[in-house]
Amino acid sequence: MNNKTLLILGAGVYQEPLIKKSLELNINTIVAAKKNNLPGEKLAKFFDIDITDKISIFKLAQSHDINGIISTGSDAAIPAIGEINSKLKLIGPKKESCEKLANKIKMKKVFAEHKIMHAKYFTFLNRKEFLTKVDNFKYPFVLKPSDLSGSKGVKIVSSLELALSYIENEIPKYAKEFICEEFIEGIEVGAQAIIHDGYKTQIIIHNDHVTKGSVPIPFGHSLPFQMPRKIKKLIEETCINAINSFSLTNCIVNFDLIVNNDKIYIIELSPRIGGTCIPEILSYAGNQNIYEYLINLTLGKAREFKLDNKQYVSGFLIKSDKSGILKKYSINKNYDKSSIKEHVMDNKVGDKVRKFDDGTCRIGHVIFKANNLVDLNSRKNLFFKNLLIKVE
Repeated sequence: MNNKTLLILGAGVYQEPLIKKSLELNINTIVAAKKNNLPGEKLAKFFDIDITDKISIFKLAQSHDINGIISTGSDAAIPAIGEINSKLKLIGPKKESCEKLANKIKMKKVFAEHKIMHAKYFTFLNRKEFLTKVDNFKYPFVLKPSDLSGSKGVKIVSSLELALSYIENEIPKYAKEFICEEFIEGIEVGAQAIIHDGYKTQIIIHNDHVTKGSVPIPFGHSLPFQMPRKIKKLIEETCINAINSFSLTNCIVNFDLIVNNDKIYIIELSPRIGGTCIPEILSYAGNQNIYEYLINLTLGKAREFKLDNKQYVSGFLIKSDKSGILKKYSINKNYDKSSIKEHVMDNKVGDKVRKFDDGTCRIGHVIFKANNLVDLNSRKNLFFKNLLIKVE
């Protein structure tokens, strides 16, 4: 495929494996991101462009006569991807779909139109507007910006005092609408929908492992899904309804969901594969590299992705509970490393690391594969028991 040109948006840890795989496939690979000493900057031909700048990204795409545009693990690139796919008639999600999915308010309006279960909400621009609307909401509830991905800027508040403190601190950071939505009790799960013209859409549901605290943040995922068949079917139906509602084609879609008894709520979805080890567990469970599949899908060369539901695979971020300098990182010398399938380090001793506040605040990741759930969990527990991290 050395006559094909692929534009990858982003150069961080979640795009680095995608860039490497594209180069490995002998594809002419160009990368756009704001220069910030990112790991993908030196791998391919790099352009210092803000990936939210749709005009500049389009000019870059046009000047290089690209055959496809793609990103992984980040929602910031979605509007530009949709714009370029529509203007250049490329394979993948289109402008109208991406614009709705990149803004949580527009997304929720589509949910309402198509009777997709979601948290009740209202929007506000400032403290005054919030106070005029909040009386009908029960605590706790969730506050968040309308167009940031993942857990960025998200806060669960249990009192008016905490809500006003959030508004005072967060609103000055963003010139945009905010969302106040009901907090839904339940179990957080995720799914990856593989939409490929000519093949039945696959909904791969995974277990989410999240932090405990005021804002649950995913730090790991595992397969196979560990809830009853009835719940699995409800999730599949919910995801298919959402895919059709947003007219999505030829892409992988990341879903965040809450299971509340027999009810399935969509928190959000995005037309890109998830982060925090999701591509890795799909690769090991599918016995094929998901980055390669995604590239081929974008360039119109993909074959069907087949998942082995009997594979027990998990992936977890290696993280710190505080920001500082990584002073020590070691694994007990008696630990049997053969129980690890993959161990990746983003940082080395002496580097600055950040407290785990979202999926980008990571030291590295580790992947496990086993023949059963008990062995899978045992491998994970044993690794972290033998891992020593010191941050000061």
